[in-house]
Amino acid sequence: MTAAHCIDTQSNADSVGAAFNLQYDTCPLGATDHAVVYGGADLLASSNAYDQSLLELRFDVPDGTHFSGWQTLDVGINETGIGAQHVDTVSTKKFFSGVTLGNSNVNDLQDAINLRIDEGAIEDGSSGAGLRIGDEELFVGVLSISSDCDDGSAQSVYFGEFRNFYPEVEQWLNPDPVPVDDHGDTKADATIVSLNTTVDGTLEVVGDVDYFAVEVVNSGTLKIYTTSSIDTAGTVTNAAGTVNHTDDNSGTGQNFLISFEAEPDTYYITVEGDGAAIGDYTLHVDFEPSNDDDPGEDDHGDTEDTATAVDLGDSIDGQLDDADDIDYFLIDVVVAGTLEVYTTGSVDTAGTVTNAAGTVNHTDDNSGTGQNFLISFEAEPDTYYITVEGDGAAIGDYTLHVDFEPSNDDDPGEDDHGDTEDTATEIFSDAHNWVYAIVGFVDDDDDIDVFQLELAHRTKLTIHTAGEMEIAGSFTNSEDEEIWENEDTDDDNLNFMLSTIVDAGIYYLYISGAVTEEKSQYELKIETDVYLYVDDEFEGTIFTDSDKDYYYHETDREGMIEIYTTGTVDTIGAVTNAAGTVNLTDDNSGTDENFLISFLAEPGTYYIEVDSSSDSTGDYTLHVEFGPSTDDDHGDTEDTATVIEPNSS
Repeated sequence: MTAAHCIDTQSNADSVGAAFNLQYDTCPLGATDHAVVYGGADLLASSNAYDQSLLELRFDVPDGTHFSGWQTLDVGINETGIGAQHVDTVSTKKFFSGVTLGNSNVNDLQDAINLRIDEGAIEDGSSGAGLRIGDEELFVGVLSISSDCDDGSAQSVYFGEFRNFYPEVEQWLNPDPVPVDDHGDTKADATIVSLNTTVDGTLEVVGDVDYFAVEVVNSGTLKIYTTSSIDTAGTVTNAAGTVNHTDDNSGTGQNFLISFEAEPDTYYITVEGDGAAIGDYTLHVDFEPSNDDDPGEDDHGDTEDTATAVDLGDSIDGQLDDADDIDYFLIDVVVAGTLEVYTTGSVDTAGTVTNAAGTVNHTDDNSGTGQNFLISFEAEPDTYYITVEGDGAAIGDYTLHVDFEPSNDDDPGEDDHGDTEDTATEIFSDAHNWVYAIVGFVDDDDDIDVFQLELAHRTKLTIHTAGEMEIAGSFTNSEDEEIWENEDTDDDNLNFMLSTIVDAGIYYLYISGAVTEEKSQYELKIETDVYLYVDDEFEGTIFTDSDKDYYYHETDREGMIEIYTTGTVDTIGAVTNAAGTVNLTDDNSGTDENFLISFLAEPGTYYIEVDSSSDSTGDYTLHVEFGPSTDDDHGDTEDTATVIEPNSS
């Protein structure tokens, strides 16, 4: 659980890392055996009204991790609440406790628990910390808002109450959840299945009917049946009504079986219980094309048993013969490392990487070049299966690439990041707002880790490190001109932070350090925000109805700022400032259906959000225009100078 204002999109969740057992044996920072694990998470549910998000980590937690219980009863007044917080992985673990004062609405936060802090403190950056009550210390809320006192402690804080969010996450937390229908009950909601595949289903209640749809592109024998311990009945029809097959018990046991010569068409399959039968079943969709429609042999097998073996570091050509073709490949990984699997070609491909145990299951569609898939993850020694198929009805030729980079632990003679610009680790960003995190090792006092950072936009760039060794860094452009350098080896400030504004282009980051062990580890984090100058404009795109673009703007003078979009997208805009004193929104005050926000701006930092209304997507242009304050009788620059006509006063 965390706060929604920290993580409320899947793209944010993809970069999640977690620290476990993060506590030290002495203060200030002494020894610790905490583990920091990266790998991302799946965003299961999020609520802005209650400022809570539920994440499912994609990696296993370390042994000995404590799992908390929770309470969904309303938290009363004068109950003792406690919690702990960690601002980052190198700060001291701190506790707080206090008394609940009741619930209230604060800003956009609904029905929040108000806690008066009696002991300890709430620090900036602690959003998402849990609140617990009772002898069993049950989880009841997530830290959302705090108000600081003069001494820096948080006197009055607000937690999004978990009982309000629980109905949205009950299906993942309740050990006996309410049955959810796994397959639709109408043709419109039918589950799409491919030929020569199986799919599991459950008839949850008496009268449940599960619908499936399968597309046949060649003539042949279509065989539909179930295997199970329940009594099933099935039908196969087409949209035109010219096909209508039904069966009850022709299969094994009391399962149905329907087999017929099928012409190219879309067929609808129903599975239901005969009488009052309910329970689990497996649907089989087998197809044997006629000889006329099967002129050649498939280049790669369609199952794990017939998968084509591929060596690490190799590439192999393949062909998707029809819309239902799935090519299987097999690779053996004998040491831990980074496995990157992707295709190249003009076909829109989708891919998966799994293992036999089912503990690895990665899928992707368009993360590679063009419309090709790309899957990259930290692989342990195992046998992995790769599938390649066309997205939609895509068919044609492709090349599968299997790249592998062993980890330092399994390849101790290899440097994790290059020592020169030619061998630098390449990092690319064309996103409006982007966070990149990576772990590095300094092998010895002479080791320098070099990163090449390519930015597609003018950017406010923030780079910082975390770790327990002395880190030095420098940042240059592609012309080897130094932009920033930090060689501070003060024991109180081991790590560095760089915040600067740079134009689009290629830059180099150099990291070195004083090794305290055989190797010393550090964590590198890079954050970008598109930066807009005064009287600037930027081309953007809303790709989906949930896509939002964020921009960053600074001004050092007072004046009227006008922020608006032009284009065919129905845009919604918002402008806020870092101090929280500005919060402006607009929908259609601009031309056509574009937003326009105009206000008198004080010197400071402003954040701009561009969203879309309904399902409106496409390209837009964001404009930021600045004029002097209306109180100023004449402009302060050449651009805002007052024009004086000849022979006038």
